[in-house]
Amino acid sequence: MPTVSSVHASNVNRSMIDRWSDVGTRFSSRLLKLALINVVLLVVVPMIVHAQAMSGTTGFLDQFDVPVLMVGVNSVADDYAPVWQASQQRLMISTERSGTTEVWQVPYEARNTSSMPQPASIVDGTFNEHNRWRAYLSFGNNGEAVGVAFVAHEGQAWPTIVTVPVDDRALNIGHPIPTILRNGFDSQPALSPDGTHLVYVSDREGGSGGLDLWVCDRRTDLEWDVPVQLSNRVNSQGNEVTPCFISNDSLIYASNGYGGKGGFDLFLVVLRDGVWQDPEPLDWFNTEFDETDPMRLPDDTMLFASNRPGGEGGFDVWMARVKASLGKP
Repeated sequence: MPTVSSVHASNVNRSMIDRWSDVGTRFSSRLLKLALINVVLLVVVPMIVHAQAMSGTTGFLDQFDVPVLMVGVNSVADDYAPVWQASQQRLMISTERSGTTEVWQVPYEARNTSSMPQPASIVDGTFNEHNRWRAYLSFGNNGEAVGVAFVAHEGQAWPTIVTVPVDDRALNIGHPIPTILRNGFDSQPALSPDGTHLVYVSDREGGSGGLDLWVCDRRTDLEWDVPVQLSNRVNSQGNEVTPCFISNDSLIYASNGYGGKGGFDLFLVVLRDGVWQDPEPLDWFNTEFDETDPMRLPDDTMLFASNRPGGEGGFDVWMARVKASLGKP
């Protein structure tokens, strides 16, 4: 676990750090082990050709315009982890613009609307309790929500997955998921639309290396089962982070362990006949910089976070609309 001094010693990786804090300790909540990036890339360079060879196989990317910076969403601080709450028809992001990590809302303007984007504002409820460093929401289709909060465990505070009770437009802090809570890093949850799977990022033992994707399945009693590694075809010797379901059997996430254009790139993986297939790079969105935090809006617009040039500062939220020629709104 990196300390504040080790994080600040690396100017290259500093923009990838969520400066989450609890009981005087700071953690690298977004990616944690980024000091290992250069070592990891040396290991996986032979995989670059394999990853690039898969990039044209699905046709998924053919439908999107060139990504552009979202208007009215970003700040000079880090902005990331976009998420859509269907029950309130609103877009939310995690942001550090106030000096701590909070969840803010920003109305999303679909194509061909005449209204002006509204300024971002903090989301009501106890989940955003002052200076508690909470972020990374995910919603199921039934309105169920989970997020990330620091919880004291065995004398130390660690980020873990918690329930997020919803009260109209207010989001409140719930309780840790018992089968996930432990003395370690567990963050960045993704609920499947049908609410039967919970994928998240963890450094727990038994993974493929670095940060990996793990999954809990919903039991018949509606509790979450013990987590297992998602797949050693998906997880690499590098870091897999910020997963998001775009359907019950399709997951997009970021990785620096498969080669590609550089830094963290976005990948798509599909569950077929109960088996997660090989990841495919989404190179229409990827650059030599870092792309993370993917998600898809109801109108099929793709959002993601990136520290590429042209943003407001640090990480910003970018979007790629479906091409107008395809008849999308």
